[in-house]
Amino acid sequence: MPESNNETTNTTKAKARAFTSYTIDNILMRAELVTTGHNSDPDIQAAMLPFSYDSAAITALSQQLTDCRATIAATLQSRGEQKSRTEQLKADWDIAKNTTATFRTVCQELLKNEPGVLDGLGIRKGAAPRTIAAFLLYADTLFANALSASATVKAKLATRGYNDARLTSEKAKITALHTANQAQEQAKGKAQDLTPQQQKVLSDLDDEIMLYRKLARRALKGRPQLLEKLGIKA
Repeated sequence: MPESNNETTNTTKAKARAFTSYTIDNILMRAELVTTGHNSDPDIQAAMLPFSYDSAAITALSQQLTDCRATIAATLQSRGEQKSRTEQLKADWDIAKNTTATFRTVCQELLKNEPGVLDGLGIRKGAAPRTIAAFLLYADTLFANALSASATVKAKLATRGYNDARLTSEKAKITALHTANQAQEQAKGKAQDLTPQQQKVLSDLDDEIMLYRKLARRALKGRPQLLEKLGIKA
């Protein structure tokens, strides 16, 4: 009977670590206590020196903590920006949909006996598109074609207040939706990019600090007051 490949069958993908606000706070606090505690006491420094924790190594740990905090701050900021952009997009989309639906109703009433003209404006039977990409194309076409329509069609639209000035103003609302959509997509991409970066810097910092703590327990065995300075319970 052929030998089974245990290495293949037993291998599972390691799950990415999940960081909550609680675990993030704990990681940062442990790192702060280790770096400040180490720098505060010559006895700790002497005990950890055989493990290559000299001033340069602790300075590097302190910088790693600083960089980690900066990454977390940037992540929170980007998530806040994404939420703000999403809210703005929703508001601009509501305005654009209402603006377009009102103009469409006016066109359908004024030009109901001219189906060819309605087709030329981009107005067909059925509801307006619901996805933002399709809606933007539809709304762009509608207002652009209205602005370039024949004098006869424009005269009819003007009887209900849709002269060139108003059409241009309404079209600007569609342009605002384009801008809001682009800004929201950029903010979303930035937030997604920062999440793996945050996970990496937190994991790296936690690994370094936990190693220090493990070695400190050996180096300072029997000296609970020094361990306490590092935030380590004896």
